[in-house]
Amino acid sequence: MMIPGGFPSLRPVQETMAGLIEAACRSGKQIVQCHCAPTGTGKTLAYVTGCWRSGARTAVLTQTKALQSQILRDFRREAKDLRGAANFRCPRWGTCERGRSRGCSARDCPYLIQFDEARAYKIIVTNYAMWAAAIMGAAPLGEIRAIVCDEAHLLDSALDSAFSIRLTEDEARFLHLPWPPEQSTIGELMPHLANLDLLDQRTEEDALRLQRNKRVWAAMLSMPKTTPVVLRDEQGLIAIGTLWPAPWFRYAILSRAKTVVLSSATITDQQVQTLFGLGRDEFESYDYPCPFDPAKGPVYLLPRGRMNHAAREEAVLRVFKTALDIAKARPGSRGIIHTVSYARAQKLMEYAAAREIETAMRLTDSLEAYTASPDAVLVSPSVGTGHDFPDDLCRWQVVLKAPYPNLGDPLIRLRSEADPGYMQMVMTANLVQICGRNVRHEDDYGETFVLDTNACDALSQTATGLIPDWLASRVRRISAVPRVKQNNDQKEKP
Repeated sequence: MMIPGGFPSLRPVQETMAGLIEAACRSGKQIVQCHCAPTGTGKTLAYVTGCWRSGARTAVLTQTKALQSQILRDFRREAKDLRGAANFRCPRWGTCERGRSRGCSARDCPYLIQFDEARAYKIIVTNYAMWAAAIMGAAPLGEIRAIVCDEAHLLDSALDSAFSIRLTEDEARFLHLPWPPEQSTIGELMPHLANLDLLDQRTEEDALRLQRNKRVWAAMLSMPKTTPVVLRDEQGLIAIGTLWPAPWFRYAILSRAKTVVLSSATITDQQVQTLFGLGRDEFESYDYPCPFDPAKGPVYLLPRGRMNHAAREEAVLRVFKTALDIAKARPGSRGIIHTVSYARAQKLMEYAAAREIETAMRLTDSLEAYTASPDAVLVSPSVGTGHDFPDDLCRWQVVLKAPYPNLGDPLIRLRSEADPGYMQMVMTANLVQICGRNVRHEDDYGETFVLDTNACDALSQTATGLIPDWLASRVRRISAVPRVKQNNDQKEKP
């Protein structure tokens, strides 16, 4: 059977996934499939092959332009990528983004030309932000029969970001927007947001933001039962969005194609139900096993204390000591200590400098310094997702603290109040992401140590449905740090 991208063959697990997706595309029915498969499975080739074989014109959506470029490199002949206006030069205004802020609609616009070119392709690849702009009127895409959401565990945050109205405080005052209401109704907001056109557009950024705000508001008006929330975002802007991303999932994804594929190493049924509002009978779920020997990537549960805001000093120091003991027992190899917070990272560095001078010399909070040294230890709160550390880039890692979301974020707080299980769901998803950072393919190997008792408890409760099968097979509860074994090549290997 044909395989796109010039690949010679599919592995059995890829053939299974491709077959399921092809069947869904051919059915002509509204089908949502959730494929939870770990790194190393080859998810991209599987879903592209399934859609390609079916003949369905497909949109592949990603979170980042880097991943978009990676997919395009593998399927350059079959796929066309779509980029935002900022990526194109305008012959009149310098950039297409600047031109569009001034109402430019020239026929020779390179930004618009890409949409014409894309209609000749069976597969288009773009990022979530660009997809949102396109479906809200940036340009016609033609008929799309299948949508693949890659890195689907990030889809909720992508929808939150793409479909929200953002106003400065001056703009909110001009519109007489009531503040601070956290939850509102479309009817209550209508008299205020109907005057968006009256706002000053002093800069090109203001003009672009106004255009986007008007498109989002028009989309909100098409969903009258939606409950908006009015919050302050991390940039200090007034953000008007929705409590849950479910309405936008239906607007931007479910209503745009018959077949929807959610692909991720960490997506779970509970996330699909809670975040996207689907009933359990509204989607198919497939959980794939670990594609390599689980012994190559053990996840050790070594509870040393509950590292929450009320943690006692002795518990914190016990966890710190264990983390440094792990590092000390693994000289000559790189490792990562995930601290979750910058305050914990700083405190660990100070603790090491005072008590473990030799080990402290290996510690760094710089990713650049870490990759440059063969035995550095990266102490960081921010590399648990979005970073890959294959092979010698990371032979071991330590999780100091359960990665709960920040309750200081008003949207997180509102969601936790609405759903008591929300915090645990997000924390466990973050934890699963961290556990997948250091074993990236079947020939790779590395250890993960989880020291926070709360995190250990979460990974022990496989019956909750929050732990994917591929990770559950790697979890081991231990009472002491194991020694590092040696393989035949005299390289460190657990």
